[in-house]
Order: sequence, then structure tokens, then C-alpha cells
Amino acid sequence: MKGKRIGVIKESFPYELLMAYPEIELVLISGLKEAFNDIRMNKLDAVVVDRWSGKYILAEEEITDIEVIPTFLESQYSRIAVQKGEKELLDLINSGMETMREDGTMEKVLEEWRFERVFYFTFGIMRNILIRTLIIVIAIIILIAGYLVNKYRKLSQKLQVDVASRTTCCRLRTQN
Repeated sequence: MKGKRIGVIKESFPYELLMAYPEIELVLISGLKEAFNDIRMNKLDAVVVDRWSGKYILAEEEITDIEVIPTFLESQYSRIAVQKGEKELLDLINSGMETMREDGTMEKVLEEWRFERVFYFTFGIMRNILIRTLIIVIAIIILIAGYLVNKYRKLSQKLQVDVASRTTCCRLRTQN
């Protein structure tokens, strides 16, 4: 990343991590949506952000022309935040976390989710899926209806021919 313009949020973990590399030109960003647009307009070469936040914004904004690099600069676990002064709640959470570490539950959970891919279904994405599904269902209904109408039209024509044939046959018999 030497000589590249890298967008980071001030006082974030990526900011602190990349400050150790003076050869990288850090550009402070105010938000991820704007940063991804800056990549598109070549104002930034890359953005370093939390994986979940970045992927969420890419999904929410339906940005598909930006590639997420699969390797991590650094991996850290998430933290739980509580309001200052909530000592009872904090003690309860810390106690529960310690119990999970001691009995192996924490490692089991982390291992289960370690390589799991997460897909975000935002309202916009769900709306698009619903619209496309409805279009497909309507198209299938129209095709089935067209097939049935054609089938019954042919059946009706055959029936008319049969009725006309029998009527002609019966007239001939009654005339003889």
C-alpha cells in the first residue's frame, strides 16, 4: 500500500494500525458510503474498515463494482459496550464471558463461525428479490394460461369438426 491513498475513519482500529506505516497516505473519511464513492472516482485507492461494516454498506447501497480483499490486515474479536455506570450489567456480562471461556463454549462458537460467510439482505435487496420473483411467477402463470388456452382451442376445434362430421353423417342416414 506504499504511496497509495487509503481511506480510514479517524480513531478507528484501522487508523491506529496504519499509523505505524508513514509510507501510506492516510485519508480521513467521514463515512463508508462516501469512501466507496471516492474509490469509484479514483480519489482513494482503498478503504480499510471493519469487515462487517464495510460489507453491510456495500450490500445496503447495492455497490457491486468494488472488490473486497479476502485477506485481513489484522483480526480482532468484537467487544461488548455498556453505558458507563452499569457496573452490575458489566459484571454479569464479564462473568458470563469468563464461564464461556472456561467451559469451552467460546471456542466452539468462534470455530463454528470462523469461516462463515454472511449475506446481508437489506430492504432494497429484498424488494428486488420480491419483484423479480413476482415477475417470474406471473410469467409462468401467463405461459401456463397460454398453453391451456391453446390446448382448449384445439380441443374445441376438434369437437366442432367431430360434431360437424356426425351431423353430416346423421343427415346422410336420415336421407337414405
